[in-house]
Amino acid sequence: MKWRTDNPPVPGKYLVETKTMFQKRVHRLEANWNGKSWSFTNQLFERWFDETPVETVMVCIPTDYTNARAVCNNIENQDYKSMVELRSQLDKDLGVDYEDEETDKPVFFSLTDYMEEANDQYLNHENYFISYVKIIKK
Repeated sequence: MKWRTDNPPVPGKYLVETKTMFQKRVHRLEANWNGKSWSFTNQLFERWFDETPVETVMVCIPTDYTNARAVCNNIENQDYKSMVELRSQLDKDLGVDYEDEETDKPVFFSLTDYMEEANDQYLNHENYFISYVKIIKK
């Protein structure tokens, strides 16, 4: 959980900090975000407290992709609305061809499953670059 200055990814009620327009005093209040605007008026938005429930997902990208390491670095610790959004992003960034049966595709694990695979030595780390992302729980 942390303070963020961007807008929340999903509508809801959030703890926010605002400043008055003239005296620039900071106020902390609960406000609604409808996906486009905040519920308060005559105040300037400063930041919101991110309590969004997320699930950490481990992403293993095969070294067969020439830009696998760069993609892992780019997605690290990013928030995605769903696994579909994550897969679409990876398909685009890596140029995944699902008709190519010889090239391995990215693999996804929950944090617990990843630890089991790694500790049981089922996952050959030499063949993958590893990253992690956060999937927003609904």
